[in-house]
Amino acid sequence: MRRAAWLVLAACTSSSPKPAVKQNPAPPPVTPAVVAPDPRNLGFEQVEGDAPTAWRSKTGPLAVVTEEKHGGMRSLRLDGHHIATSSIDATPFRGKRIVVHGWIKTAESAGAGLWVRADTDSEMLELDNMNGRYVTGTKPWTEVRAEIPVDAKATHIVFGTLQVGPGSAWYDDLGIDAVAIEAPKQIVLAGNVLDPSGAPAAGAEVTLIDLEQEIARHVQADGQGHFELPVLAGKWGLSAHRTGAVGAFVAQRQYATDTKDLKIALAKDGGVTVRGKVTQKVAPGTYVQVSPFSQNDADLFAVPIAADGTFSAVLPRSDKYYVTLIGGGSSGQFERKDDRVDVVLETPSLDPPPAEVVEYIGKQGIALKTVEAGNGLDDMAPLAKLVGKAKIVALGEATHGSREIFQMKHRLLEYLVEKQGFSVFALEANQPECRVINDYVLNGKGTAKEALAGIYFWTWNTEEVLAMIEWMRAYNADAKHKTKVQFAGFDMQTSRVAHANVAAAVKKAAPDRADALLAPIAPLGESMSQQAVKNLSPDQRKALTAALAALKPVLAKADPDTRHDVRVLEQAAAMYMDETAFDARDRAMAENVGWLLDTTKARIVVWAHNGHISKFLPAAENAATFKNMGSVLKAKYKADYLPIGFVFGQGSFQAMDWTKKSRRLGEASIGPAPEHYGSAAFAKTGKPLLVLDLRTLPKRGKVAEWFAAKHPFREIGAVWQGEPAMTFLQALPPVYDAVIYIDKTTRARPIAK
Repeated sequence: MRRAAWLVLAACTSSSPKPAVKQNPAPPPVTPAVVAPDPRNLGFEQVEGDAPTAWRSKTGPLAVVTEEKHGGMRSLRLDGHHIATSSIDATPFRGKRIVVHGWIKTAESAGAGLWVRADTDSEMLELDNMNGRYVTGTKPWTEVRAEIPVDAKATHIVFGTLQVGPGSAWYDDLGIDAVAIEAPKQIVLAGNVLDPSGAPAAGAEVTLIDLEQEIARHVQADGQGHFELPVLAGKWGLSAHRTGAVGAFVAQRQYATDTKDLKIALAKDGGVTVRGKVTQKVAPGTYVQVSPFSQNDADLFAVPIAADGTFSAVLPRSDKYYVTLIGGGSSGQFERKDDRVDVVLETPSLDPPPAEVVEYIGKQGIALKTVEAGNGLDDMAPLAKLVGKAKIVALGEATHGSREIFQMKHRLLEYLVEKQGFSVFALEANQPECRVINDYVLNGKGTAKEALAGIYFWTWNTEEVLAMIEWMRAYNADAKHKTKVQFAGFDMQTSRVAHANVAAAVKKAAPDRADALLAPIAPLGESMSQQAVKNLSPDQRKALTAALAALKPVLAKADPDTRHDVRVLEQAAAMYMDETAFDARDRAMAENVGWLLDTTKARIVVWAHNGHISKFLPAAENAATFKNMGSVLKAKYKADYLPIGFVFGQGSFQAMDWTKKSRRLGEASIGPAPEHYGSAAFAKTGKPLLVLDLRTLPKRGKVAEWFAAKHPFREIGAVWQGEPAMTFLQALPPVYDAVIYIDKTTRARPIAK
């Protein structure tokens, strides 16, 4: 792991006409009725040229064909990476479940399916793209479906067909139905845990695993090995373990009614002993969650912690195990050595911060009056000492969706530009795509909203980032500002724009050889380039790598951006090819920030997540060797690199909500931190907004001891999985040079479409 009644609103499928029924005597000929064409064209019968009406695509032209069809005269054919899209009004479907169904035929397809999404004017609500349920290989006409619940606030439904990777697929006779949503049904899952001899495994620990592969509940079997779990009808997995046997699990499956004959059979041999301890006293009845790294969906085990802080279980074999304290606060990944895994989970002290710590933060912290730009900069004057002569000031964020954090970074940019002479702003976004924003802030070309939408990420498509871009444009438009501030990106996750730039330059520099030079790197220009590169054979991967290297002398006289785009393509390809290189992206981003520094000769403000800008990443899988962007930059630039992290006390933020099946973008909220959490020491100062320099902390005493110890802090990236999942231990000084504390946050505001 770690990896009903139908309400048909419209009969939208198209079908072949029924054969005439012979009558005797035959009636006189009747003129057939004129049937109006379906405006949604779900059978692909209406065309303009070769293209189906009511359909569109950003991945290439669409064409209907007649050689293959399930019904009627035509079908839609997609080859390679291709997506077709249509949309309808959501009003008739609100409060119901929409089902998009249809027929697919494939030829050597890497994956073909349907997809459906519910949106508002500003955000995606629900999505089903049949991921994991594609029709693959060569298959005859197969009926498939994609379905989602439609929220009452949905404004439109977007749906379509998709072909992932190589191969071809035909689509026909699509239909759209609405299903009345029934209330979840309460059922009981019950059964017995058996030991290796088949006898009852008395007292076995039984764990219930939900659809999101998280522990929903855990119980102890009775003296006869029997367990009983009340649940809602749905998809569930089960696991069990007991001393003297190897733990076992039952893979997830759908349960619609009471099921009381379940059996979990423990094994005798082949297990691995996972044993360990927690470093601080925990409450009686506390458990750890242990899961082997595997492709299974139910091998997740709840293991009790004894009174002395130890725990142990013999579990299915793996090379690595993920262990976390249930309730949050401590987790880690541990490798197997022979048949054993030794675990030490650092757990925090439950004591509140000493009064001396609260007093120190309150007195030494730089209190700021507001997070909003445009309110003067007098209160920020003390930051001059903090910034010093740093060439790169990196501003983190505790979430990817907090309004006040975004606003504070805008205000810091205002200060650093106007008072400290910084003239480059660099965002955690794709480098080539960000040049459109730079063209706007420098020259006023286009609009800020259009330029911002072109960098893909919902994280940045907010009113707060838009306001900052508009401020940059206004600053540059003022004639008295001789040095203009530039907007840059330093990420490299997507390759299509870089590929287009490089391809255009190669065709100009070497028109006679362009086709041959560019052919091996064509997958980097596809809309789903990462999947396209993954699908390459080893020889094709080598050819792609060699082709990128061969382009450098061809483009030796091109502009610096184009030459660096070749490097961006190399970075992206390397990341696509090696999924085990978890820090490949961070190392590439550090390289790109360095390139910006070298080429602009300017002081740079960097905007990224805390996890990227930190000079050490304690939450990394292998923190000792993992090189995040900040650690690379700190090692290279030393005092010239100033990482400033963000800590917040409570409030709301936006994130992809993985606590719900839909995993849609939404708002999450957390309350005040418990008094032993790290942020509580800042909250107790009574100052809602302050900056603390961590480089000047005392060397001895209670303040030094508290900051040297690890405390729980709360932060997430793009995904919300509940408060325990966002809570982890860290000491601040090894991670940041300074922190900014914001007491309360609200959700960043998405830009309305």
